[in-house]
Amino acid sequence: MSSKDVLDSRSLAAFLSSMAGIMNKGDKIEVIVYSKDIESCPEITMSHDFAIIDGDEIGENKVKLVLEFKGR
Repeated sequence: MSSKDVLDSRSLAAFLSSMAGIMNKGDKIEVIVYSKDIESCPEITMSHDFAIIDGDEIGENKVKLVLEFKGR
C-alpha cells in the first residue's frame, strides 16, 4: 500500500486488521479514506482497537485520518 492509496470501508477494515498484528499500543498511522465512507470509520477503527485522534478533509472526496493503536 502506498501513501497515496485511498481506502474505502472494506479496504480500511482489512488494512487495520493487518496492521494490528505489528503495531504497539500508542503507535500512530495516517490513512486516507473516501468521504462517502467516513460515517463507518469510527465503528471500523474501534473494532480493530484503533482510535481516530485527528482528521482533515484533503479534497472534494477524501479525508486524512490519524489513528492511534489502543491494543496490546
